[in-house]
Amino acid sequence: MSNSYDLGDEISSGVSGGFAIAERRIQNLSTPTVPNLNAQERLRACRLGERLGSEIARTLRELPESARGGSGLSRFLRMDRATCQRIVQAGRLRDGLEVLGKAPGPAGLRQFVDSVGPHISSGSQASLAAASEEYVHLVRELGGSQTRLLARLDEQGDRRAMASDGDVRATLFESAARLVGRWSEVGVFVSLYAPTADGERMDRVNVTGFVGHRAHGSAIPLTTGSGRLQPKAGESGSALSLDGSPAEGSTPLALFEEFCTRPLPRVTSRHPGSGLTQIVDHEDHEGDERGRAADIVTARMNATPIDLPSADDPLHAIWMTVNYPARRLLADVYLHRSLARRCIPSAGVHMNDLHNFDPQDWATKFPDQPTLQVLGSGAEHSASTAYARQGELTRSLFDRIGWDPEQFVGYRCEVEYPIWRAGYCVWFDFSGEDE
Repeated sequence: MSNSYDLGDEISSGVSGGFAIAERRIQNLSTPTVPNLNAQERLRACRLGERLGSEIARTLRELPESARGGSGLSRFLRMDRATCQRIVQAGRLRDGLEVLGKAPGPAGLRQFVDSVGPHISSGSQASLAAASEEYVHLVRELGGSQTRLLARLDEQGDRRAMASDGDVRATLFESAARLVGRWSEVGVFVSLYAPTADGERMDRVNVTGFVGHRAHGSAIPLTTGSGRLQPKAGESGSALSLDGSPAEGSTPLALFEEFCTRPLPRVTSRHPGSGLTQIVDHEDHEGDERGRAADIVTARMNATPIDLPSADDPLHAIWMTVNYPARRLLADVYLHRSLARRCIPSAGVHMNDLHNFDPQDWATKFPDQPTLQVLGSGAEHSASTAYARQGELTRSLFDRIGWDPEQFVGYRCEVEYPIWRAGYCVWFDFSGEDE
């Protein structure tokens, strides 16, 4: 990174201020290369960047839609347009270190906090102010200025290595498998989304699979389902099997039978509140006489379409809670092209919080976040070494519901030793691009 002076770092006025800026420019140009941050410092900076970006994004969602872009925010708050552009861009970034690189300097950020305060809730105002002050403190402690902090962040290997926890997650898997009494080689999730004919809402189809599943007699029950089906007021929150039959009571058609081992389990479905719970009864075993484990795959679709993301609620997340330990998580999401072109995809992992489903919440995020792979259009890229039948399952699912896979774009989140009881999510931001 070249030595450059960020006018957002300082406020100077008059002739003396001009001489001070010039002197500091000369000092910066002659200063030797500063040492990079160590792993712990980088992790701290990354987490603070995630917090700041999350609070900025939440703040912008409380403003009128016309004020959520750089120019509109500048007019609404009567602030410098360049500063507002940086604020908006920082609120749309996912990586904490990238947020720190895009955010305005401390002076510009404080001006934003003061200007936007009267237009947002008191809780959001306090949260944004706290994150901003922590940011200012970080800049002072680790860099002295924003420019020097960014210089210390530059050119340092794989960021994910600073928070790698693969060995810890593997140990957690072994312990959780003993506690729960059941585990899988692969936890499989596939979700398809297509707009309704009128383009106002979305149809959704979900598959959940427990591949290479083993259990013993003292295992806790095996259940699957959806926590929220999001029906509109007055509409049923029920789900359907792939043949269109209600997912209620005894539901053998809830099984994606051709991908299940024999004997087939019994599935019972019920609807607590607006969600769906499916209880799966199968022969608990460590493996059959040949040592083979069970494959249990269920499928369902929403009985009523769900709302499209809106300007006031632009995020849509697909959550996958690791209730049962698995050596690998394989989660694929397919969006119709008309939806995919309107959003920015991301993946994340959070502490499981039944009262919070915000994929941008920095307070519940684990340090080591999963990556999201773009599979591209069609089902031909859906094969996976984690599960030999993933490609076959995906093509069969599209065929079963009569959707053309060439009209869809796929995304994949794959994790070795996913964190037990954590919430993994693939989410999409429909807030749109800045002007």
